[in-house]
Amino acid sequence: KGDFAYLFSKADVALICFILIAFLSLGINYFLAYAKEVLLNEFWRRGYIIISALFSGYFCARLLCNNDTFLNFDGENNTKKGIIFFAWGLFWVPFGYFRMKGLFDIYGLLMWGSAFYLGIKFLKQITLRTVLDLLLITATLASAYGICQNLGYEFLWPFEVGADFGSNAYSTFGNPNFLSSFIVLILPVGIGFLLLAEDKFSRGYYFLVNLLLIVSLALTGARSSFIGVFCSLV
Repeated sequence: KGDFAYLFSKADVALICFILIAFLSLGINYFLAYAKEVLLNEFWRRGYIIISALFSGYFCARLLCNNDTFLNFDGENNTKKGIIFFAWGLFWVPFGYFRMKGLFDIYGLLMWGSAFYLGIKFLKQITLRTVLDLLLITATLASAYGICQNLGYEFLWPFEVGADFGSNAYSTFGNPNFLSSFIVLILPVGIGFLLLAEDKFSRGYYFLVNLLLIVSLALTGARSSFIGVFCSLV
């Protein structure tokens, strides 16, 4: 029968679907929304962020999919590396103090420099498992920060940012809906890793991770997100 050459890869299909959905959403909101000028102005003002993130993610996906070892889900244990990242996250707690003392740039440079170093070490061997684990760590750190915001402890954002959201958690996303959407995508991964954990330390690690994600999701106040989590798990 011969080999059948696919016209599009999975990454191509995802890109095309995203573009179609984006234009469909823009068109519907343009013709139905009352603030058409505001919608277009925001699109032209912030659209470059979406476009750059979309195509950078697309090209990274193409490169990774062409890597023969990337899809080898070998069950490697990344929990100890995750603990190191959580320790890194704790160093953000005194960030507000250093910012008020005028050391914002120095402290921030050290923090982001160390994050870049840890990320490179974490992804020394790029596999599907390590990428998912790193995304899970990112969501957990953001969730922990959102819980701190709900408890009244704000150490990153300017205090006036959360005035419109009350006690709802919004983390570094600046909006509770954005945070909840990210958690909805990552939470099934965390639950899956918890079910796959083979030792007590790993089970405890992923249990804590999922607990933080669920609590933060509840604190966002986005009720529709729980429907999304339910559908993804079903």
